[in-house]
Amino acid sequence: MSIKELDEKDFDHFIGKGDSVVDFYADWCVAPDTHIALTPNQTTPAVHLSVNSPIVSFQNGLTKDRVSYSRTSNKAGHCKKITSLSGRVIETTDDHAFFTKRGWIAAEKLTPEDKVAILPLTNPVQFEGEEKILLQKNDLDHFKEEYKNLDKYIKELEDLALLPLKKDNPKILILSRIIGALFSDGSLYSSKIGFFI
Repeated sequence: MSIKELDEKDFDHFIGKGDSVVDFYADWCVAPDTHIALTPNQTTPAVHLSVNSPIVSFQNGLTKDRVSYSRTSNKAGHCKKITSLSGRVIETTDDHAFFTKRGWIAAEKLTPEDKVAILPLTNPVQFEGEEKILLQKNDLDHFKEEYKNLDKYIKELEDLALLPLKKDNPKILILSRIIGALFSDGSLYSSKIGFFI
């Protein structure tokens, strides 16, 4: 039996001959329709990504990242289908790592007791260009007597592109989830945002 190190150019040609054992490591191998995070609230199917596509990764918290290698293959090795209690499904190779309370764990070593990190939304909510202003600087004027540092907070909101706050601001989804949590029983749907006090 001969051993050959394969590169991108001869991989498909060589394994197409048959009688091959391929052992390799991939940073992530997922089914082509798996949604990959581009921002904290926007995803795209993996098949649409290419080298240098911007993505979000998790390394001691969410961080901006880029795709360094992208390839589609029908011969990616063993495959696991993982379903969460909330009904989310992902198909991935055995060695694909998931972030759990035990640290990064390969798919083949996950147990039903493991809690895994997932995106709260599977599809981005489209606002279709609505530019309605929800909050602007003068809406906060009546708080000036109560809050001595109000001007400082207003400046911070402006620097974060949160003031004026328009309905089509991509950060509105994150804010609505925080508001829902702060005011008790929150919920977020594609068609509406709601919470109960």
